[in-house]
Amino acid sequence: NFSTCAIALLAVAAYPACAQQAYAWVPSKGHGAFSITYQDLYVHYHTDSHGHKAVPGTIDDRSVFLEFDYGLSDRWAINVALPFKSNRYQGKPHPPAGDVHGDAYLEDGRYHGGWGDWDVSARFQWRIDPWAITPYASYGVPARDYGTYAHNAVGTGQKRLEVGVNLGHRFARPLQNLYFQGGVGYSFMEVVDNLVMLVIPGAMDAALGDVIFWGSLA
Repeated sequence: NFSTCAIALLAVAAYPACAQQAYAWVPSKGHGAFSITYQDLYVHYHTDSHGHKAVPGTIDDRSVFLEFDYGLSDRWAINVALPFKSNRYQGKPHPPAGDVHGDAYLEDGRYHGGWGDWDVSARFQWRIDPWAITPYASYGVPARDYGTYAHNAVGTGQKRLEVGVNLGHRFARPLQNLYFQGGVGYSFMEVVDNLVMLVIPGAMDAALGDVIFWGSLA
């Protein structure tokens, strides 16, 4: 059995750098859900490495998140998500740094859209009562070879492995429909600006399952 929902949201939180894995519960076996979430963000201030505010330009980020969640059993679930983003930057552009992925044409004051990063995750319902405790692991990979050197890029172009645990609690009657959940996680990001990546042969093309990938993170 599957359920479908469409949700329109005006987000007030920070731009999601990683996948949203805050699921403290799992669907029952054979059940799933497909959701569509819309997010609209406006970024006014920039900060430098010393925390000083500046306004070199503004960013409008519009995103549609497609997400599928499915219960493999009463304790195991998988989740697949993919965002489509249309972003615009108006202001002073970056200094030129080559044009490997068409980056030079992204900061022209117009919206540029495209698919972001795939996210595939699995989670295990370890405990349910009185607190739901659900460890998870997720893997993110760019859906395409997009430009990253721009304020309005759709992503960072990095592979990512994230592990963490989510917690949740449902209230007793008469507030049985009220609950809260949250979680903590840690992400291992693909290194893209480390000199070691250039020195070790094959490190730039290594996958997460390769020993050379983890060795280059040291």
